Amino acid sequence: MKTFTANSIAEQFETDRGVAVRALRNTKADAMVNGKPQWKIATAAAALEKHRAKNAGGTGSTTGTDQGLAAVYAAFDAKYDAMVALPTLPARRSAAIKLGPILAAMDRKVRETGISNGQDAELVGLRADQMFKLALRGFEGPTQWTLAECTKHLDAA
Repeated sequence: MKTFTANSIAEQFETDRGVAVRALRNTKADAMVNGKPQWKIATAAAALEKHRAKNAGGTGSTTGTDQGLAAVYAAFDAKYDAMVALPTLPARRSAAIKLGPILAAMDRKVRETGISNGQDAELVGLRADQMFKLALRGFEGPTQWTLAECTKHLDAA
């Protein structure tokens, strides 16, 4: 039975050493060689797959994309693009206001996904706040509103 260190596993799977170490952290070693844990390739592969699935939001996908969150973003992007394409400023402003609830739903989904993935609630909140502010900034050009006006019209929280 051939076993490998976490560093060797990282090389074998062409992944970052830190990823391999985190994936193997709670995986029982198949052998101890000179007091150091080692794993079989099959054990390491299962641990890496489990680690990647966990980081993908428990969706079973290894792409790192939560499908529910991706759907909310896609809905927002489609409506935002349609709003930007409107020919008049009043029409864009009216359409932007209708995007407020979608923006709020996107914000809630970001927070829910982060918490359900076991991330620190404070960090999830800080990241979501920054993402929300960046989304608001995206409305400044098409609507010719200031950030304060965007916040007033679009903060449907």
